Amino acid sequence: MVEEQLPGIWELVSFQVQLVMAAEFNEKLRERGVDRLTVQAVCKVARDEGQLRKALDALWRDPERAGEIMRELRAENEDLYKFEEMLKKGDELPAEVVER
Repeated sequence: MVEEQLPGIWELVSFQVQLVMAAEFNEKLRERGVDRLTVQAVCKVARDEGQLRKALDALWRDPERAGEIMRELRAENEDLYKFEEMLKKGDELPAEVVER
């Protein structure tokens, strides 16, 4: 019997999953007082998914600090932006990067 093979699956099936599109989340941010910032802009600045989640959580909890949160995020990832610019320009990679 399937129920015996997959314990707990029936409880999981009853959960309702709701996906929020970026446009909808942007609308919710506007409602909370974040005026000119979009989820897409945060995605572009964040290093990875963990940092993205942390930033969006901070924006949700404290929307008045949106500008400060983004400045902090950009400062944290400055090395990543420099690396991306080097790749775009076709510059030679630094020795410490190549050795890794």
